[in-house]
Amino acid sequence: MSDINKRKDDPTLLKKDKLDQEKEELIKAAEITTQVTDDELALDDERRIKVLSPSALVFRRFIRNRLAIVGVVILLFMFLFSFLGAELSPYGYQELFYTTEQRLQDFGGIQKNEDLRFLVKEGADYPLGARAYMLKAIGEGRSSYEYSGKVYDIDPLSDHAYLLSSASEIATVMQLGKKLVFDAVEELSPELEREILTAIESGETDIDFEGESYSIEAKGREYSIYSTQPIALGSYNVVTFDSADSQNSFEFQLAIEEATIERPGEYEIEVEGQQYHVSVDEEGQAEITRDGILYAALSRHMVNALNQDVHLPIGFVTAALEAIDQDSDSFTYTLNGEEREFIFEIRYQRRVLQEMSTVTVFNIRSAPSREHWLGTDATGMDMFTRLMYGGRVSLLVGFVVVFIAMFIGVILGGLAGYFGGVVDMLIMRLVEIFFCIPTLPILIILGAIMDELKLGGNTRLVYMMIVLGVLSWAGVARMVRGQILSLREQEFMMAAEATGLSVNRRIYRHLIPNVIPLLIVSATMSLGSTIIMESTLSFLGLGVKYPTATWGNIINGVSSSYDMNNFPWLWIPAGFCIVITVLAFNFVGDGLRDAFDPRMKR
Repeated sequence: MSDINKRKDDPTLLKKDKLDQEKEELIKAAEITTQVTDDELALDDERRIKVLSPSALVFRRFIRNRLAIVGVVILLFMFLFSFLGAELSPYGYQELFYTTEQRLQDFGGIQKNEDLRFLVKEGADYPLGARAYMLKAIGEGRSSYEYSGKVYDIDPLSDHAYLLSSASEIATVMQLGKKLVFDAVEELSPELEREILTAIESGETDIDFEGESYSIEAKGREYSIYSTQPIALGSYNVVTFDSADSQNSFEFQLAIEEATIERPGEYEIEVEGQQYHVSVDEEGQAEITRDGILYAALSRHMVNALNQDVHLPIGFVTAALEAIDQDSDSFTYTLNGEEREFIFEIRYQRRVLQEMSTVTVFNIRSAPSREHWLGTDATGMDMFTRLMYGGRVSLLVGFVVVFIAMFIGVILGGLAGYFGGVVDMLIMRLVEIFFCIPTLPILIILGAIMDELKLGGNTRLVYMMIVLGVLSWAGVARMVRGQILSLREQEFMMAAEATGLSVNRRIYRHLIPNVIPLLIVSATMSLGSTIIMESTLSFLGLGVKYPTATWGNIINGVSSSYDMNNFPWLWIPAGFCIVITVLAFNFVGDGLRDAFDPRMKR
């Protein structure tokens, strides 16, 4: 009891007891830990501590990089969007879409006639040469002219019409003393002979007898008698009939032209036993009715439908001419039982008739809608579908080009790095030659050659991938050579050589696998630049041609600032896809580089 009290009173003893107690507890815990540890570290025990493999360590370091994970997510989405989404799309990437809209369509034209049109009397002969001489005579202000031994008289009916008559000699009269003697070319009636003799005695030069005109020309003591017969009508006016079966005739238009000499006015004419009523306005235009029904119209203007098989009714023609006289911009007419409005447009000194009609057109540059989530392009194709198919091509180009470059670069770089000497010198000189090749001019020349050969879109795509891959291997070869130069002197390569492994096995089973991490990083970083190169070539028109879709030629479809400002859905989605895809490849490449090299930032 006294010992216990002493210990309580002595602090040194209390501290010593406490230390002894803690020591016993530590020894006991160590024994338990040793027992458990020995039990767990048994080789046949599943509870033994697992050691991470190098690939698992790389993976753990990679997933710690948030930007790399973001890049992986973006790439996964882009692959699903391009390859799976394109298959699920209800549209084809070259499918054209149509829509209906109201727009002004050309219906016909109205043009003022500036050519003298000839209408030859039935049975008469008026050759083309005589017509040309007639135009010359009018220009010189002459009232008659001679052509091919015949004399032609010009009788102006109005400012727009001329009656052409041909004078032929029918008789001669000679004065013998106080007696006049007839010498007829053709048989004349006694009454006509008496009229001619009376006219000569009275000094007249023109005779009208029974509706025929005759002229007398004195040649000394001899007189020539000419019969003047109308043979043609030259007019700037155009006669339009209500029926397509109606035919114009010399007598009909001559009667109308004579009725329009005094204007305005109302006239009754008879042609071939048929009565017509002619109404002439101040401009000299005439409307001809028969039995109270509008039959024809005479005007300086020609009114025609754009479709030559369509015959415009005379009411349409008169309505159009009346609108022109009133300086109106439009008129309304019931055509084929439907009231339609026609609008005038002056085009190249010609009035074009237009009407508002419903037409089926390509659904071009339509804004985003429920049917087309990203609208349609300049040719009426669905932009969302083309964007997915364009992603297919752009991603495919990137991977194929990088694969070709890696395949060639790894082989040549591995040979140069392992063998050295002459092999290394030759391959490195070849690498330097490829580094000196101007890539863009070569691609421009290749694009021009493919344009000249008129190659299809798929063929151009294959050639472009091959050329880009062949031009891109030099950097890979130099990188692989440098890595192998440092690896071939290490202990594991000496051991491989000592065991008698073949050269191919040493290179491709031991050296190249140690370069693969660096190759993966390089390939990932190169994919983004390759996609940009493809997009640039397609944008410049050197790559894949329309209608094959790529992100580059989708942007190439926007060729003006007007399109860029007013139709952003034509180029912003494709540009956005290029940007985020390239960024994603760069993020993944940076993450892989950091994961493979522990010395990089973590």
